[in-house]
Amino acid sequence: MTYPVILTNAYIYEEIADKRARQERLRKSGKFLHTCASLDFTAFSHFGRVTVLGEEFGEVCRAALDVEKVAEGRDDPTAALAKLRAELIQAAAVAVAYIEAIDAR
Repeated sequence: MTYPVILTNAYIYEEIADKRARQERLRKSGKFLHTCASLDFTAFSHFGRVTVLGEEFGEVCRAALDVEKVAEGRDDPTAALAKLRAELIQAAAVAVAYIEAIDAR
């Protein structure tokens, strides 16, 4: 099977991987106890993980709303789209972390 779109957009997957690595660095530094990749589902439940993902999705929604404001001529389109893109990368990294935990079980 070939994945031409994925291969031509590999930089996006690298950014997601960089965010995943950052999540683990922050966990190790003590900023938070768990990431969605944590293997202990008793200490960090599915509901907790979905809540984290939902919070990230909320940030994506907020950034999308800001892009809509741009369409109305209120803000800088470059900054709004950059923020939306950054939030999408972060949400993807959280989803990947959660998948990692499920697959590791």
